[in-house]
Amino acid sequence: SFFVYSIQAPENVQKVEVALREEIQRVLDDGFTDDEVELAKLGYLQSRELSRAQDGSLVGALTQALYFDRTLLWDSEFEERIQDLTVADINAAVRRHLDLEKMTFVKAGDFAGVDPSVL
Repeated sequence: SFFVYSIQAPENVQKVEVALREEIQRVLDDGFTDDEVELAKLGYLQSRELSRAQDGSLVGALTQALYFDRTLLWDSEFEERIQDLTVADINAAVRRHLDLEKMTFVKAGDFAGVDPSVL
């Protein structure tokens, strides 16, 4: 699944949706850069490492591993596969799985006093 959420003043809801659509289209058209991918991989892998240092997260990971009949070796191999991903791999996956025409945009909040045409 792919989801994005934002918090904004009700009168800015349409501006945020337009900006989000433009950003997704930019990624589809231009793709991510080498730097963006490397920083994202680094951040993701560091967050996984940090979560293993927290008892509650580690228990959750072990429980999930038991449920899916996996070991921590699976996690290690998964992280190696993440590290090995290239910009081309990621951009191809994004283009294969994201389609603005198939996305649903949902707005929730207190829109009293907001022009309905902006929703």
